[in-house]
Amino acid sequence: MLNVANLDKLIAHLEAQPPEKFNMRAFFSEGAHSTWSGRGIEIIHECGTAACIAGWIMVLHPEALSDSDLAAEWLGLSGGRGCLLFEPPGYSEDGRYPLSRAIATLKRLRDRFLATGEIVIDWGPEPSDEPAQPWAAPQATELTQPALPAEITRLLEPAKVEA
Repeated sequence: MLNVANLDKLIAHLEAQPPEKFNMRAFFSEGAHSTWSGRGIEIIHECGTAACIAGWIMVLHPEALSDSDLAAEWLGLSGGRGCLLFEPPGYSEDGRYPLSRAIATLKRLRDRFLATGEIVIDWGPEPSDEPAQPWAAPQATELTQPALPAEITRLLEPAKVEA
């Protein structure tokens, strides 16, 4: 089951980051590995490195250090859904997954779960200059009764009795 409280923490944390502090290509940007591996995860937040979604989860939840499965569990994701979130198609290509797209994806995940109970990782369209739209539950449409053929309608009418 999706952990909405942790997801909201992650969204708020990412919204507080400048775009250059987000990079889907690695847990942490180049040069961070020597910093965080020997001295503890808390240094990451202070050293100014960029991180991907799983990397920022590791900042919020140090027990998940360099383990994307534990990062997925922190969000309540299982069954490969963590992989869909942390390694979407082409994640290593520059520009395909900017911070704004990641935040929009996390909000769609949360909003759809709250509306339907479904856990769906939807990265949405490729980046553009258009602002991201939150996921919205489909609207119900009013159904009308189909028209019956005239012969059937005539048979269903009450019989008229003449006096």
